[in-house]
Amino acid sequence: MIFIFILVFVAIWLGYKKGRAAGRNRFVWAAISGGAFLAGQILGEVIIGPSYLVFIPAFIVMGLALRYVDSKRDDDGYREPPPPPRFDNVE
Repeated sequence: MIFIFILVFVAIWLGYKKGRAAGRNRFVWAAISGGAFLAGQILGEVIIGPSYLVFIPAFIVMGLALRYVDSKRDDDGYREPPPPPRFDNVE
């Protein structure tokens, strides 16, 4: 049981770290990463049954969530600067 808590903590830490590195909301991605790990583990228990193999779907789902965090955003906030002012009509 303590092993599961350690793995969930590691998943939350990885989500926080990846979210911060990607410039996204690190607390939201920590929660998503931890939730994805737990959801994958529950899914594994439904499909596989109670054994240590339930961690395989949990790691796959968490890996997919962390891969999405690392993906490049469509709009990264960069805009072309405006053209410089022109002073041609100086009298």
